[in-house]
Amino acid sequence: MMRDRPSRSVLLRYSLFQIPSAALLAAVLVVLHLRLDLSPWIGWGIFLFWIAKDAVLFPLVWRSYQGDAGGGACSMAGLSGTARTNLSQRGKVEVRGEIWHAEIPDGHPPVAAGSVIRVVSSRGLTLVVEGVSAAPREEAAVSPLPGRP
Repeated sequence: MMRDRPSRSVLLRYSLFQIPSAALLAAVLVVLHLRLDLSPWIGWGIFLFWIAKDAVLFPLVWRSYQGDAGGGACSMAGLSGTARTNLSQRGKVEVRGEIWHAEIPDGHPPVAAGSVIRVVSSRGLTLVVEGVSAAPREEAAVSPLPGRP
């Protein structure tokens, strides 16, 4: 379950991630001030605009700073999907409408393309999955265009 508001650790993580770019911008502005006689008011204006940009973007991107709990492969454990290729060791699966690289744990039987899978865990961007059923999943017939069979 995703939280409605970012935690303090998410805010801290986002802020710490912004420090290198702000420091680089400050260094460039100091060099421009010394070499090209850039007005301090213009330099401060550019710097404050940069900080304001980060503040405006935070509500849009904070979920990506939650780590395992905020989205991504680790939070997908327990979700169901469909095997897109035959999985004897590795292959592709579809989970939440996205195609992922997948592996089957050692000792688990192969999974046929079209079978239902369940996400067990992940290794980087590769999902570790197991087959839920041996029979391929029946897909509902969906017409690509209204009024067409």
